[in-house]
Amino acid sequence: MKVDKMIDKLIKKSVYVIDPLPEKVPKDSRGQYLTIENFWHEGSEAKKICRKFERIIFKLNCYYDMDVKFRGTCTRNPEPKKLQTWIRKCVSGKKDYMNILLNDGEAMVILNEDDTILSIYNPDKRLLSLIERLSAAEGLFVRQIWEDK
Repeated sequence: MKVDKMIDKLIKKSVYVIDPLPEKVPKDSRGQYLTIENFWHEGSEAKKICRKFERIIFKLNCYYDMDVKFRGTCTRNPEPKKLQTWIRKCVSGKKDYMNILLNDGEAMVILNEDDTILSIYNPDKRLLSLIERLSAAEGLFVRQIWEDK
């Protein structure tokens, strides 16, 4: 399948994350990162973070066509209500994920149920700039975690 090949190619490219935290927490941090992360997953905070991701994804769809792959089905520009349902199912605790291809398959967003981050693969400068502004409007931060080699 063409979409699966694009996903496999993109997964090896540079990665940015949209994160509630402005920088990576060091392994030797004296803070309570794991405790806070678990708290976010168990409480209503996970739903609040999900809603922020949802709004970012909807706003991105105003600028870019999206090929959304969820549970084995790929749909181009799904209806907003359907996309919202998929996003909420994805983070409902069933270990789901969603791949969203942007820019004619040149970039990808991955929403993963067990993460409090949204991963962005291979964004060009325009897409990255837009993601940074949309994330800031939601009180979230963008940072690079993997550089394409």
